[in-house]
Formats: sequence, C-alpha cells, structure tokens
Amino acid sequence: MRNGMLKLVWTMVVFCLLLVGMQQALVRGLLDLPADIIRQSETIFRASHGETEEDDPSETPDTAPEAQGSLYESIRQALMEGAVSLDISGMQGSGSADQVFAVVERVVHQNPEILYYEGVTYWSSGSLEFSYRKDRATILAHQRAVRDKAEAIIKKEIKAGMTKFQQVLAIHDYIINNTRYDLENLQGGTLPPESSSPYGVLVKGVGICEGYAKAMKLIMDRLGIPCLYVAGYAGGEGHAWNIVALEGMYYHIDLTWNNPLMADGSQSLRYDYFNVTDEEISLSHTWDRQAYPACTSVKHNYYRKQGLVANTYEEFYELLRLALINNLKSLTFRVPGFNEADYDIVAAINKIVSEDRRVSPRGYTYMLPENPRIGVISINFH
Repeated sequence: MRNGMLKLVWTMVVFCLLLVGMQQALVRGLLDLPADIIRQSETIFRASHGETEEDDPSETPDTAPEAQGSLYESIRQALMEGAVSLDISGMQGSGSADQVFAVVERVVHQNPEILYYEGVTYWSSGSLEFSYRKDRATILAHQRAVRDKAEAIIKKEIKAGMTKFQQVLAIHDYIINNTRYDLENLQGGTLPPESSSPYGVLVKGVGICEGYAKAMKLIMDRLGIPCLYVAGYAGGEGHAWNIVALEGMYYHIDLTWNNPLMADGSQSLRYDYFNVTDEEISLSHTWDRQAYPACTSVKHNYYRKQGLVANTYEEFYELLRLALINNLKSLTFRVPGFNEADYDIVAAINKIVSEDRRVSPRGYTYMLPENPRIGVISINFH
C-alpha cells in the first residue's frame, strides 16, 4: 500500500536456451531474456499470466495496438523515451490492471527499439511507474546506435530487385554470421542486459534468443515485412523466435536454432527453422497459438525454394545421385517426416556407387534430422 492506494506490480522473469543452458531468475523479475513467464503480484492479489483476461483469438499481435488506441500509444511513447512514469487515468482500458499489463506486454514485444525495460508498477490512481536496467541517457544513446546500425545493414545487404523472401534470407544470414551466442554469460549468471536486446546483437555482435528475435523484427519492420516476436518455449524452456509474413502467408523463423553451437565450440549457419509451419516446429516449440496467426504454408520454406526437398524415396535417391555425380563436397536437404528405416542413406549411397560408373567411391559423414517432421539431413563427402 502507498497513500491508501492499491499497488499492483508487473515484472518479467524470463529464460532462454541455445539447446542447452538456462539463466537463473532474479527476484521481482529482471528482464534478462524473452518475456515468456509473466508474474503480476502484490500483497493481497496474485495472478499468473494465464489467469489474466484472455486475448480475443481474432486479434493478432499486429492488430492489438489499434484496439487499445491511445493507451497503447501513450505507453509506447513513454517506454521509447525511457520515461519513469505515466498518467493513464481516464484512458480507455486503463481501469483494469490485467488490461494494462497486457497492453504493456504487447508494446514491449511489438517495439524492439524499447531497450532495457524491466517492469511496471500500476497504481489504482491511474499512474504507471516504469523501471529499466539502464539509465535514460544510455537507453537513448543505444537506440540511436541501433537505428544507425540497422540502416547500415539494410544498405549493405538489401539490393535493388530483391524479393521479400530474399530480403528475409539476407537479414537472417547477416544476423547469424555476425552474432555470437552469449552462452558463457548465460550459463554463468552474468548476462548483461545488452545481450537480450537488438543493441547487443546488431551493435556488439553478441546476444541470446530474445536479442536475435528482436533484432530480426526491428529490421523487418524497416523493410516493411510483417514480422512478429514470439514468446514461447523450446525443449521445455523459455524461448523467443519470429513469425514472418510473405505474400499473406505466415511462417516460423528461429534464428537462434538456425545458429547452433557445435561440439568444438563453433557456431554454424543452418536453415532447419527457416519459414516452417506450425506442425513442423511444434515438435520442439510451444507457444500460445491463439495469440499468433496460423502458419500452414510451405511455399516459402528455404529448402523448397532451393529445390532441396525429397517427398519420396525416389526423390531422396536422385538428390544423392546428383550430389555424387557432380562431386559435391556436401549436401543438405529435407525429407519431411523422415524415418531412417525408409530412407537408408548408407544403402542408397552404396547402390549409387555400385551402379553408376561416373561415381567414384568416397568417404562421407552424415547427420540425421534433429526434428524428423522437418527432416533436414546433412552429408559431407570426403
């Protein structure tokens, strides 16, 4: 209580992983990682995220701001400016703590230039108090640096005549090729707030899943490509990724999982989770499906666009045969719904070598799909 007014506190406690590792949460929720677990509490009232008012299933994250009107915009402007307080009394939707907390959550997810936001206190008098992990001067300076860097990346990577698919691919590859996953600090409990932000990813070249996803959304927004920040779970742990829209169809794209940490400590660029469907990603990822548009199209999947999908054994065999005939050093392709019993790589290669005189025996190593629904197979020939 303060001056007889009911005080409700909303904070974010969040987690993230790169297949391994999880950051320990801090009391009252420092915004270290994606906003996956929400807590709203005070001395006489406690409500988890799942107990707040349900979102309208027809209201996607992109249309929610219009529904909230001036409340959404007022909160957005305040957080963009690093303001510490805001009077929302009398605004439509401001009478319920749950509604206000939901709007703040949308604002933070939809505006990646909001940096280092930590939490908000709601007073029944109609005032909000915001807290941040950096001072206002640093926030504004880092926002300017992010904007400048984003424009420089677009100027360098986006060429005239590129399709929207090619633009998404170019930015995806740039972020992965120029970012180091901050696993050491994540596992050591010393994760700096920059690593959860687009500043860490774009300017410093280091980050975690929240930073990857927010950096992607920030640049997509500038390119006019619809892109959502998705807060969910992967492998049972909190995680963040994106949904992009191409030609009116939605796709999941997970930059963090496309940048896996290898056994030797290096990171690689992959496309397993580049424009995949709800069904394909749901084997490893979970999210509130009512809060996001359905992703059902396969048209703009990376491997389909490259002609590297085998839907039958005959297509699987032919991709292997062409790779061997053309003396390729490596081959990565998809077999959706992969089953090792039906797609025996060793037997297929042995048959090709024995039957086609153009193919010389070579050594090879291969990696089977982590997610059989997506079914990405990688083979390196020696």
